[in-house]
Amino acid sequence: MVAVFAVVGCGSGNVEAADAGTDAFVVLRPDGARPPTISIQPPTVDFGDIVSGTTSAAVDLTIVNYGGAVARAPVLTIAGTGASAFSVVPTTCGDLAVGAACTARVVFAPTTEGPFSAMLTATSDPAAAMAGLTGHGIAAEPGFDVSPTPADFGQGAFGVSTPRTFTVQSHASIAIGPFTSSIGGLDATQFRIVDDRCAGTMLAPGAACEIDVGYAPTSPGDHAASLAVSATVGGAASASLVGRCCAAALLRLVPVTRDFGFVAIPGSSTPVTLTVDNVGGVPAVIDSVATHGADASEFVVTTDGCTGTLAAGATCTVEVTFTPTTAGTKSATLDVGAGALMTSSTLTGTAA
Repeated sequence: MVAVFAVVGCGSGNVEAADAGTDAFVVLRPDGARPPTISIQPPTVDFGDIVSGTTSAAVDLTIVNYGGAVARAPVLTIAGTGASAFSVVPTTCGDLAVGAACTARVVFAPTTEGPFSAMLTATSDPAAAMAGLTGHGIAAEPGFDVSPTPADFGQGAFGVSTPRTFTVQSHASIAIGPFTSSIGGLDATQFRIVDDRCAGTMLAPGAACEIDVGYAPTSPGDHAASLAVSATVGGAASASLVGRCCAAALLRLVPVTRDFGFVAIPGSSTPVTLTVDNVGGVPAVIDSVATHGADASEFVVTTDGCTGTLAAGATCTVEVTFTPTTAGTKSATLDVGAGALMTSSTLTGTAA
């Protein structure tokens, strides 16, 4: 078969000729050679699903000069609505001889979830070639878990923190973090983070860190919240928190032990103050304040500021004096009662 061309234009340089039987044009150089012509293979690249905030593996694209003359070093650019999510890894593509090729490397790094598309263009004046780029940003699967969950703090006392330790365990194949933690949910104010040993840390694969959470109820009833833990790399996880507070009055006497030291007979110690707290959720009617035990008579309640109604969350005080009548080591208990409720403190002293 013979191709017949007709000259359709000429100038001081190249000559354009058209195939009389087609729409194809060929640019003829004065020396008879074809000019450089480049292509990018593959012509499209789909990076698939990539976790938002991470970077894909680099994909290699081949730039080939299949023209008839040397192609100048290709200039690579990316344009399009999703261009910011793609980037070209620095390349060493130089001038391309006839039939030569070089490699361009592209990565996909989405910062949000959703589809992305752009166009990679290689320009080697006067030649150019393009390749389509697509990818999809997805949410990260948690690379760790938080346990225990659910965590039941049980029956809490009014205003008293009962800490529990939670473990953040990595099951990722890469380092994850840094971590931040918070308490959320309807009753978030009833719980608090006491000690966050995960804050700002990075966890190696298989490593763990701990967070201490306290239950410090300020109102009666059932309480529920959650401990939320998130990592810049690694996603997020949480543990549910539940507790119950203050179905009844609850008394606490402090200190739980008190030593009056040495007292000479006949004499008395300086009065010592002990404090009673109602850490329950309802008022307590205190109806007894007294010392008991073998040496109870030598420990005297000199001031009773507690007999009567003690509101929830309120405190009162009792003063006791050690007044020994015989030598030796003495002991007794101070008991404060409200019906069936009772709280006690051990009293000791030495006399000679």
